[in-house]
Amino acid sequence: TFKMAFIKKGFESAKSAVRGGTRTEDKDFKSLALELDDAKKGLDRINGHVTGYLSAELQLLQAQKKLGEDMISHFLDDKAPEANLVRDNLAMIDKLLLQKQRLDDAMRRDFLDPINKYKQQYREIEERQRERKRRLDEMDKLTDDVKKYTAKSDARLNATQKRLESVTQAYEELNAELMQDMPKLIHDKEVFFHPMTAVLLDSQYEFYHSMAEQLALLRDRTAQIDRKGVHTHPPVLTPRNQSSAHKTYSSFGTSSTSTTAASTGLYSTPAATTAAPHMAGGAAPGLPGRPGLPPRGPAGVRFRAQWDFATDIPEELPFRSGDTLNVLEQNGDWWKAEMGGRVGLVPANYLQPM
Repeated sequence: TFKMAFIKKGFESAKSAVRGGTRTEDKDFKSLALELDDAKKGLDRINGHVTGYLSAELQLLQAQKKLGEDMISHFLDDKAPEANLVRDNLAMIDKLLLQKQRLDDAMRRDFLDPINKYKQQYREIEERQRERKRRLDEMDKLTDDVKKYTAKSDARLNATQKRLESVTQAYEELNAELMQDMPKLIHDKEVFFHPMTAVLLDSQYEFYHSMAEQLALLRDRTAQIDRKGVHTHPPVLTPRNQSSAHKTYSSFGTSSTSTTAASTGLYSTPAATTAAPHMAGGAAPGLPGRPGLPPRGPAGVRFRAQWDFATDIPEELPFRSGDTLNVLEQNGDWWKAEMGGRVGLVPANYLQPM
């Protein structure tokens, strides 16, 4: 009969797709489902990117506002023309913040909300896919039961075949519907994003164009300011080579004053218990302040180091016994010397004329 033929057809359809007698597979369906899932994830990413983009615009304006406020508070004279420019810039940012709120509302209304509404179709597809799987699992189980009951001539065979007929029909109908709808939804995203692209560009244009117009008005008021000044602005401190901070203590007052200063200064006389630096041979003298200075010679004369001098102080020049130094200045107990292209202060009593 037709009914039995339909049952047999459904049974054979399920049987032909069974893998190991327990699971029906459909490679075409699986491929479409994966492609659809990838499209949904793409929508989720775009949704996140737009939300992040709107947040970044707000952070940009807030950072500009804090920058202007700090410039006025710490660096600009309140009555200076530049201060007025910065205040006008802050007023511009306040206007942009109000405009930003309107643009955000428009983006949510015309971009984010439509995407969320569009994604409802994906959620509907996912629900139907779950129902398809439920029917598929039941169909596979009934198929196994029909095979088992047929082999045993079980009285439950007839009822199970009828149930299999209904489930098979329901599965095949839903499967056919999904195989038709999924490709439509996959390809429809391209059409859907045509107006979405325009909405996004409109929002970007309004935000940046409005900012550019207002900034242009402020920029015109700075036409007389020399931009090169950021690179040519001179320092206001006492030059380093004239600073008292870089003079040796022997440059000041009497020896008693020098001795007092040396007791706490950078180039202080070490205490009697201070260990001598590493020596190449023989005993090294104490650092300046003790007797034993070499005879003075003209500036630029070469001297040979008699002992090692190790130091971590940037202004000083370390050397080892036997090194040749070019003495540039002989002033007090510490001389200015050069070696290997590096210039620094050295203890005079560690040197001997060549």
